[in-house]
Amino acid sequence: MAALTRFVSKSAEKALPFFKILRGNKKFEWGEEQKQAFEKVKEHFQRLPTITRPELGEKLQLYVSVTEKTVAAVLLVNREGQQSPIYFVSHVLAGAEQRYELLEKMAYAVLIAARKLRPYFDSHTVQVLTNQPLEKALHKLDTTGRLLKWAIELSEFDIEYRPRTAIKAQALADFIVETTYSEPAESAGRWKIEVDGSAAQSGAGAGVVMTSPEGEIFEHAIRFGFKASNNEAEYEAALAGLTKLRERMRPRTGNAEIPTSGKEHGKGTTKLRSAIGPESRKHGGRRLIKTGEFQSKRQEKERQGGDLGRQKYRSCPTSVNTIATESEWYEGILAYKLKGELPEDKMTAQKLRRDSVWYCIFQGQLYKKGFSLPLLRCVTANEATKIIEEIHEGICGNHIGGKALALKALRAGFYWPTMLTDAQTYVKKCDKCQRFAPVINQPANDLQPILNPIPFAQWGMDIIGPFTPASGGRKFLIVGIDYFTKWIEAEPTAKIMANQDHRIGGHRRNPVQGSFRGRGGTPGGSRTAQLADLDLLQEVRLAAELRSAAYKDRISKSYNKRVRSRPISKGDLVLRRTAATGKVHVDGKLTANWEGPYLVKEEIVPGSYRLEDMAGKLLKNSWNASVLKEYYV
Repeated sequence: MAALTRFVSKSAEKALPFFKILRGNKKFEWGEEQKQAFEKVKEHFQRLPTITRPELGEKLQLYVSVTEKTVAAVLLVNREGQQSPIYFVSHVLAGAEQRYELLEKMAYAVLIAARKLRPYFDSHTVQVLTNQPLEKALHKLDTTGRLLKWAIELSEFDIEYRPRTAIKAQALADFIVETTYSEPAESAGRWKIEVDGSAAQSGAGAGVVMTSPEGEIFEHAIRFGFKASNNEAEYEAALAGLTKLRERMRPRTGNAEIPTSGKEHGKGTTKLRSAIGPESRKHGGRRLIKTGEFQSKRQEKERQGGDLGRQKYRSCPTSVNTIATESEWYEGILAYKLKGELPEDKMTAQKLRRDSVWYCIFQGQLYKKGFSLPLLRCVTANEATKIIEEIHEGICGNHIGGKALALKALRAGFYWPTMLTDAQTYVKKCDKCQRFAPVINQPANDLQPILNPIPFAQWGMDIIGPFTPASGGRKFLIVGIDYFTKWIEAEPTAKIMANQDHRIGGHRRNPVQGSFRGRGGTPGGSRTAQLADLDLLQEVRLAAELRSAAYKDRISKSYNKRVRSRPISKGDLVLRRTAATGKVHVDGKLTANWEGPYLVKEEIVPGSYRLEDMAGKLLKNSWNASVLKEYYV
């Protein structure tokens, strides 16, 4: 029987008596119920329906049927008014599943069919034919729990929900009845509402006290923004009480008793006793007519008062000019939600229908269902820019980072698809964030080793000081270091001038010559050894060159691991580190870490640049990339 379930309508319901005796370790007892079920199965096997194969691009239909213990579905195709079954699906509900509500069972039946018939659902548009508000239950505003999970799982398929049509095929007779049971309606009991309205010279208002069937008391005070008589205030109070009761009793039904204060037959008093049902709408209709008159009078007064308040602006006519007509990101979803419009492209339409499950319309505004918050208001690109600007550097802004900025906008209840990217881009271009950004201590360029295998062929020069003045007023030190032997020469001087000539090491011996003179031995033997060493000098220099190159290569690799590349080219705007110009304490601890911006005028060598300020004045020194960073606008 398991092999023929595709051809058997409601196979789970037909085989349910067999499951009862086979489940668990019960004693096998074949009773009258099993005998009757077996005869029905044999009778059904004698008239199995003919199964049809769908063609590519055909729109399929799905009928579902629900009982207390099973759910079933049939997938069919309608060709020229003839309904032909494709596949029968059936499922026995477990203990917890049997306690699902009716709409949940209907949705579960569609889910079971989608899981078992996934190839059909992937390649065809499926119309679910049901008279139950299944689409509303899956896509409603407060969908939570299993319904929300099922709605997300079904959103990947192209599913349409349509009212049930008449079943014409004899093979589908089991699906004529959509459900064989109904859930009893729960009564919420009787609510008691006490209302009182009053009018005075200073204004009018109302008070509402509601008592639930459980004894909970809810109090509301209302002040009217319009002038009203005592009777009008009483009617408005009664209406306000009914409105508040409807808001609290929306998910359930019940009776309400509405007494008003004062004498029962006195002026301006009324006693309303109504049931929130069909009969109450008739009684409430007469009061709504009268209240509508009062409402129109109130609106007329407010309109007249508003016109008087706006008279002083009418002398200045205003005009609105359209700057841009670009479509917003949510216009396709909004058109589909309101009018059912879809793009002509099939893939785009399918994606839009799938994504629309995450959106809903509430009070005329499009919202996205979220995880951190139930609803997130969808905003335009212009509104998104203003929101980011206000959160980042508004009155309460504290210049937070990009991701924190996006999360704060999300917690405020806003949404647009590029929140994180827009927030990070805005923070990246913020002027204050760039000026007060932390100092970058990582090198900007790779280490450039200098290889020089010949002693004293290349020297490095530096000036150290000023020190405590010595004899002759000398307080500076000019230091020269040989790149090959690391030989050091130093010369003190009293001042440093551009046209000053300094001789370093002129009176000292050549270190190479000194090394040869220092050898021991006889004069003749020493001379011979010196000449032999000079013959081998080229080989010694080559070995020293190789050792030096290997050593500098190891140093370069270690140094380059810390490099944080900051590519800068001619014409870029850059900021300069404040400490590099000696202005690190100009404004105390409020001094910005970076100053500028400056324009890169010329790249002298890789990592060294000439800059000019925004007025076009060229700075006199060249600046290393380690004290510069790019400025974003």
